[in-house]
Amino acid sequence: MDDNRIVIGSFNSLEEAQIYKSLLESAGVEAHLQHDLAAQTLPVYGDMMDVGLTVNRDDQQRALEVLDASFDQDDFESESQAALCGNCKP
Repeated sequence: MDDNRIVIGSFNSLEEAQIYKSLLESAGVEAHLQHDLAAQTLPVYGDMMDVGLTVNRDDQQRALEVLDASFDQDDFESESQAALCGNCKP
């Protein structure tokens, strides 16, 4: 691994790691996965094949802030409905 990168998360499933990677990238933080190819090809689950999520050391604080941000499902659904509907009135 590049000395400028740091592991900020470890996941038991490739799918979960990909979700968090996408979340970071949507916030402008470059992220990479470790062991993703092995997790894709080897049917190993649990602690035997964790997928690591890495970011540049300079982005560590921002990445942790993004990952620690709370997610309100009700707000998300309301905003999604408003975006789909435009100026609709209930």
